Amino acid sequence: MTSITSMDKGKAGLIIAPNPFSQTTKIIYKIPLNANNPEIVITDLLGQKVASYNLKAEVEGEINFALNDLSHSLYLCHFICDGKIISVTKLVVIK
Repeated sequence: MTSITSMDKGKAGLIIAPNPFSQTTKIIYKIPLNANNPEIVITDLLGQKVASYNLKAEVEGEINFALNDLSHSLYLCHFICDGKIISVTKLVVIK
C-alpha cells in the first residue's frame, strides 16, 4: 500500500513508499509555490514529535526515513508550510 496525497497534476503533497515499512521508507515531497518554512514532522499517536525535517527551498525532494529506535506502531507524517498543515499521512511500521 503506497500513500499518495495530492501529488497528481502538479499539486503539492507527499508520497510515502513503501508504506507499511519495516526498516526504511522514502518520503517524496512537493512544496507549494511561494511557500515559506516548509517542514515535515513525524509524531506518534500521542502527538509526541519523533522526527522533523526542515525542507530546503527546492520545490521537490525526498527524505529517506529510517526506523532507528522507534517501535513498531502507527505514526503520523505532517506536511507543514507557512505554519499550516498541508496534509497528514499515516506511517505504518511493521515487524
